[in-house]
Amino acid sequence: MTDELTVIPAGNEGTPPAGGGEIPVTQPEGDPVIPSNIPYSRFKEILDAKKTLEAKVLKIEDDQKKARQADLEKKGEYKKLLEEQTSLLESYKSKADQYDAYQESRKTELLEKLPEGKREKFQNASLELLEETISLIVDNSKSLPTNQAPAGVFSGYKSLTEATEAKLKGEITDEQFGQIRSQFIHAAHASHNR
Repeated sequence: MTDELTVIPAGNEGTPPAGGGEIPVTQPEGDPVIPSNIPYSRFKEILDAKKTLEAKVLKIEDDQKKARQADLEKKGEYKKLLEEQTSLLESYKSKADQYDAYQESRKTELLEKLPEGKREKFQNASLELLEETISLIVDNSKSLPTNQAPAGVFSGYKSLTEATEAKLKGEITDEQFGQIRSQFIHAAHASHNR
């Protein structure tokens, strides 16, 4: 058994095709008719509606959770609420422990890339600063023909390592360190391109 569908060519919605009437098209039963061209405005409208509905569902779920907690509090079932919150806290603690372990292992890995004499100075540096410093050292060593920093003194610092140490000691701000770092990078690229 087949269903008969009517297809009207695009742009001719108000005009019947030549030969009179509509063009009958047969479609096997159960196969949906999917338009091949969906106007962007309609697509955006549906997508926006979907996002709105998803947001509403999340809000409803959150409201239901809060209402349930309030209901349990009214009924005096604090023990059940406490158990739920403890369980949630444990899952967060587990994730935090995993993240701390990752940070520690990553920091150890990065410190091993530094010369032994410099490791102690960077021991208390943040992971972000350590990664950035190692990245700059590696980038500079790849871009320079020798393992030395470009000739010159930048804001009173002969090397990026010296500037980093000053930042760790609090002698310069993040902004000042960024400017000095940019000077070293610029000089390294300029000497490499000579």
